[in-house]
Amino acid sequence: MKILLKALFSLGIVLFILGCCELFAWTQMRHNIYDGDSGYFWQLKPNLDQQIANGSHPFQLTTNSLGFRDTELTSKPVWLFLGCSTTLGWGVEQEHTFLHLLQQEIGDTIDIVNAGQPGWSSVQVLHDISRLQSLNPTLVVIGLGVRDAQRSFVEDKYATPTPWLFRRHLFQWLQQIKGQSAGNSSKGTVELPTFRVLPDDFQQNLSMIVKAFPKADVLLYQFPQVTYSPDHALVLEEMDALQPPAFTAEAFFVDDPIHLNPQGHRQLANWLMDTLKVSTQD
Repeated sequence: MKILLKALFSLGIVLFILGCCELFAWTQMRHNIYDGDSGYFWQLKPNLDQQIANGSHPFQLTTNSLGFRDTELTSKPVWLFLGCSTTLGWGVEQEHTFLHLLQQEIGDTIDIVNAGQPGWSSVQVLHDISRLQSLNPTLVVIGLGVRDAQRSFVEDKYATPTPWLFRRHLFQWLQQIKGQSAGNSSKGTVELPTFRVLPDDFQQNLSMIVKAFPKADVLLYQFPQVTYSPDHALVLEEMDALQPPAFTAEAFFVDDPIHLNPQGHRQLANWLMDTLKVSTQD
């Protein structure tokens, strides 16, 4: 009996210590902007209003109740824009994003929904496709490819949900510290072995996304980049994706060359405005 009591007492102490560690980790992670599983499926938290440090170009990130960088939806027709942080407008204030500028040009007869989510490839979009379908868009504009072409140790399609225990704040915090330490100690860039989404899978995923919106007009376009993966660009070309004019390095942040700066967002908004006028009249 004494042995059992000692075991229970020891277990209680261990659980208490782990609880304290979890609480401490929560305080360190409370400014995390994501919900979900960072190794499988994640999305921005709803109702954010947070300053993002982001190096030399900090910005305010606000989201609506759906976790989109947007205002609350109304009963107006929806134009849905899909993509990653490039679509979201990472690094610029919301009023400078190309979708906010496009909304101003079009007026209040349409709800332009910025469904860009940081880090998303076409795989994560498919994970969320039911929710996106529920918005009943009349137009879907797909700007995927930047993250699909990102190099990785393993393809996105092989990712599985992280076990419950390893999604606790304590483990997330330790992973964050480990990642920061690895980044600080890195001496050079190592070429990772594969794309997050191989070109053939990219094409298949895009086809599935297009088919998921049978009642909407769907447009594909190649999101502007200084250097775009030729393999993924070929997929978009074969699928008749719209091709914006070349964007020079001046349209991107010097220290973040995949994200458009305010000048680049204005350029993209102007191109889309001209393009959508033509496409919606066809």
